[in-house]
Amino acid sequence: MSETTKTKVIHLLEEYPENKQRIALLRYELEHPATVTSTEIIDAMTFTQSPGEGRSIGTVSDKTHNIAANYEAAAARMNTELMDDLAGRLLVLEQKVDKLEFYLKLLPDQEQKVVQAVYFQKKSLQMASDDLCTSIWAIRKNRDSAVKHLCEMYDFVKRG
Repeated sequence: MSETTKTKVIHLLEEYPENKQRIALLRYELEHPATVTSTEIIDAMTFTQSPGEGRSIGTVSDKTHNIAANYEAAAARMNTELMDDLAGRLLVLEQKVDKLEFYLKLLPDQEQKVVQAVYFQKKSLQMASDDLCTSIWAIRKNRDSAVKHLCEMYDFVKRG
């Protein structure tokens, strides 16, 4: 087990709860995109028009409609780029979390419980010991063994 792999695995375990939250946030944003409609853009540009050079208040120049149409196209492009970015970030996070969850299922039950308590629920060794009705020594042993087993899995796959 290399130190690099161990550092990576511990980092994955520590960031797991935050990554689950980020996945939920990205899914929500993809399902409920915040976009500006073309009508809102045109209305905003029309009603903020100030009188000028012989035009009376309330009239709109042809330039305003052209600007609105260009802005509408730019806004649509930006909304698409934003959605693509969110989808890409979501995909990367889901792959990372799914892989870790799969590997965790391959661990012995006691190691899974310790990882859940220590890394995912952020419990102290003493709290994990109390909850799992075992010694702190056993918690440390199972935690370290779980990390070792996960490192072996990541290294095995990396070697091909």
